[in-house]
Amino acid sequence: MVPRVFVKGHETVLPKTALRQDHFHLIRDLKDCSRFLKNEVASKMTATLKLFQHAEKQKASSLVWSAALTELNELEETYATFQRFCRNKAEVID
Repeated sequence: MVPRVFVKGHETVLPKTALRQDHFHLIRDLKDCSRFLKNEVASKMTATLKLFQHAEKQKASSLVWSAALTELNELEETYATFQRFCRNKAEVID
């Protein structure tokens, strides 16, 4: 059963969308999003390592390398925050 506050919030934010009274779809969507973010982090890690190796071969500090590392750090932070959010929501649902 979905708590009344969630039902009211859902009706306010998405008035034309039917509320499915289950947890399966929510959990599935959170897992899909988590998987996507995890894959993005892995892809960015690979790209960043390739840039680092390329910059190391040229023995020059690269502005591109720095930007890639910053982007990777931001993506990792986003993924970690999402994981914490999912854990908190799972505790509320259970």
